[in-house]
Amino acid sequence: MKIRWTYASKAAALAFAALGATMSAAPAHALTVDFTIDATATPGWSPTDGLDTGIYLPYGSEFSIAVDPDALWSFGGGLISTNADGDPLLTYSNNGLTAGTGTLVGRVGGSSYFSIGTSYSGTAQSDGNLFLFAWDGTPIDNSGELTVYVGDSLTVPNIPTTPLPATALMLAGALGLGALGTRRKRGAGTQSAAMA
Repeated sequence: MKIRWTYASKAAALAFAALGATMSAAPAHALTVDFTIDATATPGWSPTDGLDTGIYLPYGSEFSIAVDPDALWSFGGGLISTNADGDPLLTYSNNGLTAGTGTLVGRVGGSSYFSIGTSYSGTAQSDGNLFLFAWDGTPIDNSGELTVYVGDSLTVPNIPTTPLPATALMLAGALGLGALGTRRKRGAGTQSAAMA
């Protein structure tokens, strides 16, 4: 079953629409949405009980998640710097999941937590919004953030080497310069004919 993309928040819908507009030439299965998750978005700590992506996943929906393995965030007052795979030597347990501190973790609706790390592909085990978490029991001394890419199929999303907003600006700039060049050529041709 493929994801039927619906959004609980207007911001998520706008982000997805903007992404679709900049990547319209890409195949549909490669379409991804990116989110920034802060290291303080830990489970069970109000008011930031994780990051609600606004993506609603019906039971059985296939989805995938990727994070740049070179991107780091910090835990324990800077004593632990890790990527989304977490620190395997220092673990944290909550509601049936034990994972390394700093592991990127997810939950769909009220289902169980699942470990994501830097790469994940699977199916939704319940209906609900996709939530993302920084796995740690004490968020007050955490810092940093990761960009998380969520895809709509079992193909792991590609992590862009150029951030998406910069890519869109480059594309807009190239289109603008192309139009300017076309306009100058037309203007130059008219000017030459008038001189002749």
